[in-house]
Amino acid sequence: MTAFRMPISRALPPTENFWAKYIGSEELEEYHLPAMILHALYGAVAGSIFAVSFPEIDDHSPAGTETTGLVGGILYSVPFTALGEVVLLNRMLEMDLDSNESMIFHAGHLVYGISLGAWVGSRYDTLANEDDFG
Repeated sequence: MTAFRMPISRALPPTENFWAKYIGSEELEEYHLPAMILHALYGAVAGSIFAVSFPEIDDHSPAGTETTGLVGGILYSVPFTALGEVVLLNRMLEMDLDSNESMIFHAGHLVYGISLGAWVGSRYDTLANEDDFG
């Protein structure tokens, strides 16, 4: 998601602003690394929750696991992007994105959902057929 977003918007994720406002006391530029680590951490946690939940999603789907993963990943990312803009950006950080920035923010989260869902869905059959995933 960040690799998609950075060349287009030429800015780090808003976790840098969050870090500067709520955690640190330095200038915004001092928080590049902590912001990236925080962003990767909550992205990994959200991805892990999706992966652990995937068997329940897949068991109730007539589609193949890749399709289920892809669609599930997209649907999973929509609440994150909507809440991210309204709660994190607008309310907590008092940031008001222009229409282009908002589109890239949402597109980045959809790229995350598509990538996550496709990856989990493509690996599910292989993992499920191994002895208890191990």
